[in-house]
Amino acid sequence: ARNPKLAGKHKQELQEIVLSEISDLLNITGKPVFSHFRFWPKTIPQYEVGYDHILNQITEIEDLKKGLFIDGNFRGGVSVPDCILSGFETAEKVQTFLKGQ
Repeated sequence: ARNPKLAGKHKQELQEIVLSEISDLLNITGKPVFSHFRFWPKTIPQYEVGYDHILNQITEIEDLKKGLFIDGNFRGGVSVPDCILSGFETAEKVQTFLKGQ
């Protein structure tokens, strides 16, 4: 959606762009041992109607099981930036929990 010109590129070219950007972002110099590429031609996958109920259940489980932290693209956003931010937020929660032990 932010760069519609990419939609017309071949799979190999898109994969090279993604790997280059990830390498720069994470300061990685080696080639990946394994990669899986999936192109979503229409958009980023969206949550289904009623998904807030599932998120509430996840939160309830975490509240019942102190020290259990559940995170992923199903929680906090499906885009890469959202997943990174959510990962940092969860790491801070884990750190706070461990300091209290």
